[in-house]
Amino acid sequence: MSNIFKYLKSYSTQPNEVDRLIISAFLLKNKITVHKNEFLKAFVIQENQKLEYSKLTNFISIIDKEIEILNIEELIKLFEFVVSPADRIINGAIYTPLNIRDFIIKQSFHSKRGTIANSKIADIACGCGGFLYSSAKQIKKQTNKAYSEIFRKQIFGLNVCARNLSDEIKLSLQNWSVCKSGNPDLYIPFFQIGIENLAENGVLGFITK
Repeated sequence: MSNIFKYLKSYSTQPNEVDRLIISAFLLKNKITVHKNEFLKAFVIQENQKLEYSKLTNFISIIDKEIEILNIEELIKLFEFVVSPADRIINGAIYTPLNIRDFIIKQSFHSKRGTIANSKIADIACGCGGFLYSSAKQIKKQTNKAYSEIFRKQIFGLNVCARNLSDEIKLSLQNWSVCKSGNPDLYIPFFQIGIENLAENGVLGFITK
């Protein structure tokens, strides 16, 4: 994906603009038309926006050379690019490969077998939502529920985003030893927050070092 990331880096320094480009490319490549989703509509680059649309077609031509199928998993990888360097330093944001996500989810679900249909899944630092996406697929597999119901009633995500913090808060965070870099000590606040928000008899699944 080296050429894709180079293009994204040159396209804009504004996360929302890069988000628009990625979302529009995904929709166009997969021939998806947005009708009623007003949230998604705000991210769609239209043909009459000639300059942006020209850049979109250029981006898609690069994608065609580097990605065989632009599916959800590839989309998650692209969105990880949008995570700013400040986010990576403060919260250790990094793409977690599919096989690792699936292992953690299957292990966590196994201990709650028989109750998955009514369980609530939360990722308190969801980034691009990879764990939530994989969780929804696993719930679908085990319960055969509709995705609309799963996402409405069982999937919850919260995104520790450094670019939304004030400069003053960012400076104070950098004084915390666990926030100076993406080092192994970063698991300490994540474990604390996870345990504090865990339901009684709930299961906490993390990847740590």
